[in-house]
Amino acid sequence: MVAFGPGIVADQATFENPHQYAVGIPLVIVNGVVTIRDGEHTGELGGRAVRGHGRAVGGGDNTGARWGGRSGALTQNRYT
Repeated sequence: MVAFGPGIVADQATFENPHQYAVGIPLVIVNGVVTIRDGEHTGELGGRAVRGHGRAVGGGDNTGARWGGRSGALTQNRYT
């Protein structure tokens, strides 16, 4: 659940300082755990990563491997 003011939500991140929380989002609750309170991270992690068929293997190093078509088979990109 996210509580926010639709008229005051704004992104604060810049290229020089990209890891900034948006203003106007004072509260975020994930699986019943307050994750953002008063616009600051609480240190709590109520969720978990959801990984599906689209996740590349090998740590995302962009070596040319990709998931291919509807079969879900890992293929080599011949154009790299």
